[in-house]
Amino acid sequence: MGIMLDNEFFELLFAVVLVAAIALAVLLFATSGLGLLFTGIHWRLRRTRERVQGLNSATVRGSRAGSWLGLCAGLGLWLIWVLLSRFSDATMPFHNLLLYMSVIPMATWGMLAGSIAGNQTDFGRAGRIGALMFLLTANPVRWLWAVADVVILPEQLEQQSAVLLLGAVKLLLSAAAGAAAGRAAVLAGRRNAAATTSAA
Repeated sequence: MGIMLDNEFFELLFAVVLVAAIALAVLLFATSGLGLLFTGIHWRLRRTRERVQGLNSATVRGSRAGSWLGLCAGLGLWLIWVLLSRFSDATMPFHNLLLYMSVIPMATWGMLAGSIAGNQTDFGRAGRIGALMFLLTANPVRWLWAVADVVILPEQLEQQSAVLLLGAVKLLLSAAAGAAAGRAAVLAGRRNAAATTSAA
Protein backbone atom coordinates (compact mmCIF):
# COMPACT_ATOMS: atom_id res chain seq x y z
CA MET A 1 0.00 0.00 0.00
CA GLY A 2 2.84 2.35 0.87
CA ILE A 3 4.51 1.68 -2.47
CA MET A 4 1.27 2.40 -4.36
CA LEU A 5 0.83 5.68 -2.49
CA ASP A 6 4.41 6.65 -3.25
CA ASN A 7 3.92 5.89 -6.93
CA GLU A 8 0.72 7.94 -7.05
CA PHE A 9 2.42 10.84 -5.29
CA PHE A 10 5.34 10.88 -7.71
CA GLU A 11 3.01 10.58 -10.71
CA LEU A 12 1.00 13.54 -9.42
CA LEU A 13 4.17 15.52 -8.77
CA PHE A 14 5.46 14.77 -12.28
CA ALA A 15 2.14 15.88 -13.78
CA VAL A 16 2.25 19.16 -11.85
CA VAL A 17 5.84 19.82 -12.93
CA LEU A 18 4.95 19.02 -16.54
CA VAL A 19 1.97 21.40 -16.53
CA ALA A 20 4.11 24.13 -14.97
CA ALA A 21 6.82 23.65 -17.60
CA ILE A 22 4.27 23.86 -20.41
CA ALA A 23 2.75 27.01 -18.91
CA LEU A 24 6.18 28.62 -18.57
CA ALA A 25 7.02 27.79 -22.18
CA VAL A 26 3.74 29.31 -23.40
CA LEU A 27 4.37 32.48 -21.38
CA LEU A 28 7.91 32.73 -22.73
CA PHE A 29 6.84 32.36 -26.35
CA ALA A 30 3.90 34.75 -25.88
CA THR A 31 5.94 37.58 -24.38
CA SER A 32 8.85 37.07 -26.78
CA GLY A 33 6.44 36.94 -29.71
CA LEU A 34 4.79 40.20 -28.66
CA GLY A 35 8.21 41.82 -28.35
CA LEU A 36 9.25 40.67 -31.81
CA LEU A 37 5.93 41.79 -33.28
CA PHE A 38 6.19 45.30 -31.83
CA THR A 39 9.82 45.57 -32.92
CA GLY A 40 8.95 44.53 -36.47
CA ILE A 41 6.12 47.06 -36.66
CA HIS A 42 8.42 49.76 -35.32
CA TRP A 43 11.20 49.15 -37.84
CA ARG A 44 8.77 48.89 -40.76
CA LEU A 45 7.11 52.20 -39.89
CA ARG A 46 10.48 53.88 -39.51
CA ARG A 47 11.77 52.67 -42.89
CA THR A 48 8.60 53.87 -44.60
CA ARG A 49 8.90 57.32 -43.04
CA GLU A 50 12.57 57.64 -43.93
CA ARG A 51 11.91 56.70 -47.57
CA VAL A 52 9.08 59.22 -47.88
CA GLN A 53 10.38 62.13 -45.81
CA GLY A 54 14.16 61.77 -46.05
CA LEU A 55 16.65 61.11 -43.30
CA ASN A 56 17.02 64.64 -41.93
CA SER A 57 13.45 65.90 -41.62
CA ALA A 58 12.18 67.02 -38.23
CA THR A 59 9.59 64.23 -38.06
CA VAL A 60 12.09 61.47 -38.88
CA ARG A 61 14.56 62.89 -36.38
CA GLY A 62 11.74 63.09 -33.83
CA SER A 63 10.79 59.51 -34.56
CA ARG A 64 14.34 58.35 -33.93
CA ALA A 65 14.56 60.31 -30.69
CA GLY A 66 11.12 59.04 -29.69
CA SER A 67 12.28 55.45 -30.07
CA TRP A 68 15.01 55.90 -27.49
CA LEU A 69 12.85 58.02 -25.20
CA GLY A 70 10.01 55.50 -25.45
CA LEU A 71 12.41 52.63 -24.73
CA CYS A 72 13.68 54.38 -21.59
CA ALA A 73 10.11 55.23 -20.52
CA GLY A 74 8.96 51.64 -21.06
CA LEU A 75 11.84 50.22 -19.05
CA GLY A 76 11.27 52.79 -16.30
CA LEU A 77 7.58 51.95 -16.08
CA TRP A 78 8.34 48.25 -16.01
CA LEU A 79 10.71 48.78 -13.09
CA ILE A 80 8.01 50.78 -11.27
CA TRP A 81 5.47 47.98 -11.91
CA VAL A 82 7.89 45.47 -10.37
CA LEU A 83 8.31 47.65 -7.30
CA LEU A 84 4.57 48.31 -6.96
CA SER A 85 3.81 44.60 -7.26
CA ARG A 86 5.37 44.15 -3.82
CA PHE A 87 2.40 46.00 -2.33
CA SER A 88 -0.32 43.88 -3.93
CA ASP A 89 -1.43 40.30 -3.38
CA ALA A 90 -1.11 38.51 -6.71
CA THR A 91 -3.62 35.75 -7.40
CA MET A 92 -2.70 34.90 -11.00
CA PRO A 93 -0.54 31.78 -11.50
CA PHE A 94 3.06 32.58 -12.44
CA HIS A 95 2.34 36.27 -11.74
CA ASN A 96 5.93 37.17 -10.88
CA LEU A 97 7.37 35.32 -13.85
CA LEU A 98 4.92 36.99 -16.21
CA LEU A 99 5.74 40.37 -14.68
CA TYR A 100 9.48 39.92 -15.14
CA MET A 101 9.12 38.66 -18.70
CA SER A 102 6.86 41.56 -19.61
CA VAL A 103 9.97 43.73 -19.88
CA ILE A 104 10.34 42.56 -23.50
CA PRO A 105 6.94 43.75 -24.83
CA MET A 106 7.01 46.86 -22.62
CA ALA A 107 10.38 47.97 -23.96
CA THR A 108 9.46 47.35 -27.59
CA TRP A 109 5.99 48.86 -27.16
CA GLY A 110 7.64 51.92 -25.66
CA MET A 111 9.90 52.17 -28.71
CA LEU A 112 6.91 51.94 -31.04
CA ALA A 113 4.84 54.45 -29.05
CA GLY A 114 7.71 56.93 -28.85
CA SER A 115 8.47 56.56 -32.54
CA ILE A 116 4.86 57.27 -33.54
CA ALA A 117 4.53 60.18 -31.10
CA GLY A 118 7.83 61.69 -32.24
CA ASN A 119 6.71 61.59 -35.86
CA GLN A 120 4.14 64.33 -35.16
CA THR A 121 4.67 68.02 -35.87
CA ASP A 122 2.58 69.36 -32.99
CA PHE A 123 3.62 69.12 -29.32
CA GLY A 124 0.07 68.66 -28.08
CA ARG A 125 -0.76 65.89 -30.55
CA ALA A 126 2.52 64.09 -29.82
CA GLY A 127 1.79 64.25 -26.09
CA ARG A 128 -1.73 62.90 -26.51
CA ILE A 129 -0.62 60.05 -28.75
CA GLY A 130 2.21 59.11 -26.40
CA ALA A 131 -0.07 59.25 -23.36
CA LEU A 132 -2.75 57.13 -25.05
CA MET A 133 -0.35 54.45 -26.24
CA PHE A 134 1.45 54.25 -22.91
CA LEU A 135 -1.87 53.97 -21.07
CA LEU A 136 -2.25 50.52 -22.60
CA THR A 137 0.79 49.33 -20.64
CA ALA A 138 -1.06 50.01 -17.38
CA ASN A 139 -3.88 47.57 -18.25
CA PRO A 140 -6.80 50.00 -17.87
CA VAL A 141 -9.31 47.19 -18.50
CA ARG A 142 -8.30 45.48 -15.26
CA TRP A 143 -8.68 48.74 -13.35
CA LEU A 144 -12.11 49.44 -14.84
CA TRP A 145 -13.14 45.88 -13.99
CA ALA A 146 -12.14 46.46 -10.36
CA VAL A 147 -14.16 49.69 -10.33
CA ALA A 148 -17.17 47.84 -11.70
CA ASP A 149 -16.81 45.18 -9.00
CA VAL A 150 -16.86 47.85 -6.30
CA VAL A 151 -19.87 49.60 -7.85
CA ILE A 152 -21.82 46.33 -8.04
CA LEU A 153 -20.63 45.00 -4.67
CA PRO A 154 -19.60 47.91 -2.40
CA GLU A 155 -18.63 45.49 0.36
CA GLN A 156 -15.61 44.51 -1.78
CA LEU A 157 -14.12 48.00 -1.48
CA GLU A 158 -11.74 46.94 1.26
CA GLN A 159 -10.52 43.96 -0.75
CA GLN A 160 -10.16 45.93 -3.99
CA SER A 161 -8.71 49.12 -2.48
CA ALA A 162 -5.10 48.13 -3.20
CA VAL A 163 -5.95 47.19 -6.79
CA LEU A 164 -7.82 50.46 -7.32
CA LEU A 165 -5.04 52.58 -5.82
CA LEU A 166 -2.19 50.86 -7.64
CA GLY A 167 -4.17 50.85 -10.87
CA ALA A 168 -4.81 54.59 -10.64
CA VAL A 169 -1.11 55.22 -9.95
CA LYS A 170 -0.15 53.10 -12.97
CA LEU A 171 -2.59 54.92 -15.23
CA LEU A 172 -1.35 58.36 -14.16
CA LEU A 173 2.33 57.42 -14.44
CA SER A 174 1.82 55.81 -17.84
CA ALA A 175 -0.02 58.82 -19.23
CA ALA A 176 2.60 61.21 -17.83
CA ALA A 177 5.52 59.15 -19.17
CA GLY A 178 3.95 58.81 -22.62
CA ALA A 179 3.08 62.51 -22.87
CA ALA A 180 6.57 63.55 -21.74
CA ALA A 181 8.27 61.15 -24.16
CA GLY A 182 6.14 62.34 -27.09
CA ARG A 183 6.69 66.04 -26.47
CA ALA A 184 10.42 65.58 -25.81
CA ALA A 185 10.77 63.57 -29.03
CA VAL A 186 9.19 66.33 -31.13
CA LEU A 187 11.44 68.92 -29.50
CA ALA A 188 14.54 66.78 -30.08
CA GLY A 189 13.53 66.18 -33.69
CA ARG A 190 13.18 69.89 -34.39
CA ARG A 191 16.49 70.72 -32.76
CA ASN A 192 18.37 67.94 -34.55
CA ALA A 193 16.86 68.87 -37.92
CA ALA A 194 17.72 72.56 -37.37
CA ALA A 195 21.28 71.66 -36.37
CA THR A 196 21.70 69.47 -39.46
CA THR A 197 20.35 72.23 -41.73
CA SER A 198 22.58 74.92 -40.24
CA ALA A 199 25.63 72.65 -40.46
CA ALA A 200 24.93 71.96 -44.13
